[in-house]
Amino acid sequence: MALLVIARCGFGFAFKWSAPPTTPDGEMSVQEALRILADSYVIGFIVPAWIRNLPLHGFDKIRQALEAFSTFMEHEIVARTEEVRSGSESAEERTDAFTMLVRANEQETGKLKLSNREVIGNVFILLFAGHETTAHTLSATLALLALHPKIQNDIFENIISVIGYDRDP
Repeated sequence: MALLVIARCGFGFAFKWSAPPTTPDGEMSVQEALRILADSYVIGFIVPAWIRNLPLHGFDKIRQALEAFSTFMEHEIVARTEEVRSGSESAEERTDAFTMLVRANEQETGKLKLSNREVIGNVFILLFAGHETTAHTLSATLALLALHPKIQNDIFENIISVIGYDRDP
């Protein structure tokens, strides 16, 4: 749930719980790729590249996850860059971190302009850090709400007064 929140609110990605984005071959969802990469990020820092490239199942999964995430991000960068370049009203209204990064990168020239690979690296760090922070915050919030049913009910009533019963939040 935390990944869906941070991906949608922080990055403007159209992740859906019921239909997560997958690789073109349908082998791995982006959520699964991020989970594998987050669980194994230490390997990237400690294990030498020649060992990571050995045909071992664990390393194969990490490589597949990296490829899935990179493919997804390349597509998103191209789409968001086109949207920003078009100057459309929807692009101007976007205030998510990903759009701001793409917009700032489009305004740069020369050696200060980031490559797509550098943008992907920045997004991964922000997604990873944002996911962990959001997950812990949501866990703590839900635990506290469970301990205080009156406050939980007040929040529920407030949400219903804003969105009603007929609409999904």
